Amino acid sequence: MVNYYRNLELSPTAKEDEIRKAINRDLRNWSNRTNDARLERRQEAERMVKLLEEAETILLDATKRAEYDRQLKTAPSEERQVDDSALAGKTDLVQEGWQLLIAGNVPDALYVATKATEQNGNDSEAWALLGQAKFRWGETEDAIYEYKRAIKLKPNVASYYFDLGSVYESAERWNDALQQYQRASQIDPKSTMYRASIGVLMLKNESYKESIEILERCLQEEPDNSTYQWFLAIAYTDSTYQNWTYVPEGAPIASGYYVTQLAGIEEAENFIAKAEKMKFDDDELVKHIQSVKVNILSMRKRKFHGNWGVVIVGSLFFGLGILYYFSCLTPQYILNRRVIAGKGESGSASFISDMAQEGFGSMVFGFIIVLMFLPIMIPYNFLKNYVFSK
Repeated sequence: MVNYYRNLELSPTAKEDEIRKAINRDLRNWSNRTNDARLERRQEAERMVKLLEEAETILLDATKRAEYDRQLKTAPSEERQVDDSALAGKTDLVQEGWQLLIAGNVPDALYVATKATEQNGNDSEAWALLGQAKFRWGETEDAIYEYKRAIKLKPNVASYYFDLGSVYESAERWNDALQQYQRASQIDPKSTMYRASIGVLMLKNESYKESIEILERCLQEEPDNSTYQWFLAIAYTDSTYQNWTYVPEGAPIASGYYVTQLAGIEEAENFIAKAEKMKFDDDELVKHIQSVKVNILSMRKRKFHGNWGVVIVGSLFFGLGILYYFSCLTPQYILNRRVIAGKGESGSASFISDMAQEGFGSMVFGFIIVLMFLPIMIPYNFLKNYVFSK
């Protein structure tokens, strides 16, 4: 029985958000590896993607997860089935080990890989196999050591650096992973997959500009690659807020990202339009894109920020109240700018309403003040909220 928790490096008591994060992390890793030119690596990656999709279906459903947990407790422990007699006559232990890994039989793959290194300690492929088996078994530090042995024996094999980078990435050792991916790409610059790995790592580190530039070039080389389209959709969507203003906890408004310039909205709209053009199969990402799109559109909406009393009074004289109302319709991004600057959401004619409310001793005098200033403030509001609203 497949132990999803071990594959995800999680405790059986992990919470739903931890599981979702781990699945998304590993899906990004293994999805890119399905483009590997090496058949055995590609087959292994395809199987891992399938297992992750199964894990998502089971572990993120409370009923299915409870039943799975019950079965896992009573399932026999994973034990090695292969022994020396079973390996007698096998001429290629490395290939045998890879077939076991592809089948998901990690304990036997570990044994076979160990035997391969014992038979020929100078076989770099045997050490690389052992490194991958240790990685699949969750022994990250040992996997790093085995891959370094392979690299020491053959320092010009790009795939060893790439595989080691994947181990570092799973351990969230970003700088080490980036260094290995760059070395792999330097040795084999024609490999789109190696360069895409650099782009994906940039995405995880929120270096969106660099990530998009790399992934766009990869997609140009392989326009039908749904994995690259998926990564690009994430990069486009997550980069929509990169030039917005972040408001921390304790501010006058809720913490989060707020746009304060029209250019910021236009840039975000451009990114989200690109994300929508990507072809991928991920319902959660589709929902995320739509949520971001709705938020972007809300930044263009206008709100009335004036005084309703002024609207009523002004409406009695040549329809000035109606003009005043429309002049006070302010785009949300301008309101954001005012609030973040500590000016509140007051409209440009707020002082009129204050004077009218004070009355200066009489309602008549208040009306006079309103009528005197409205012809000046209405065009001023229009200019501020419509013409010069960038």
